[in-house]
Amino acid sequence: MRQGLIATVVLLALFLGQFTGLWVPFLAHPFWALQGALVGGLIGAAAGIVLGQGRVWALWAGLVLLAATGAITLYGKAEFAASYAEDAVAGKIWYFGYFATMAALAFTLCRLLMALKQPDQHD
Repeated sequence: MRQGLIATVVLLALFLGQFTGLWVPFLAHPFWALQGALVGGLIGAAAGIVLGQGRVWALWAGLVLLAATGAITLYGKAEFAASYAEDAVAGKIWYFGYFATMAALAFTLCRLLMALKQPDQHD
């Protein structure tokens, strides 16, 4: 129950970031920003729930993965823009890198929220 709630909160946060235009200046093209948030977010949230249950290393791995995919996505975006949209490989790196970044962000947020301890409930 708690895991489903966490995944829902993470996906809502990604969608809110997409609808407010948070991802577009940094990582995404406006045309496919929603696709990346939807597909990448679902994959990352599912992986965050299933993988690394109760493991601290999963959170650190998510942070490293988030930094790596973000850097690759920014590199692809910069190369694609510098080539005046001629470099198809850089465009694909940018496109798929954005999906991977959204998946890594969802994974990291899920692991972070799952790492938070529930307060003790006293009757």
